[in-house]
Amino acid sequence: VWRWQSGEGRVLKGHKEQVRCFSLLSHSPTRLLSWSFDGTVKVWDVESGEKLQDIEAHRGAILSCHVSPDGCFFATTSADKTAKPVDLLNHQPGRQADSQRTNLPVWM
Repeated sequence: VWRWQSGEGRVLKGHKEQVRCFSLLSHSPTRLLSWSFDGTVKVWDVESGEKLQDIEAHRGAILSCHVSPDGCFFATTSADKTAKPVDLLNHQPGRQADSQRTNLPVWM
């Protein structure tokens, strides 16, 4: 994580494979989500560099992750052909959608 104003940088370590992407949470600008080919989503405090949450979301690589506008939920899609919503405030996973069982689109 790089702070361009100060030139200060911090390395966040924790994923076992390549990080696919990341997103700051709008409701808490010091919180960052990162998702990886290792099937996990991690929640970080960018000020301290501390890993706050480690979510084993999928058995396959996470291909995408989208955060709700209020920053309370996120949903992932994976190479394991599933989509999962997660409630960040209560740390509760939602109902998994499995594309192996249906050809219908999933809306979240």
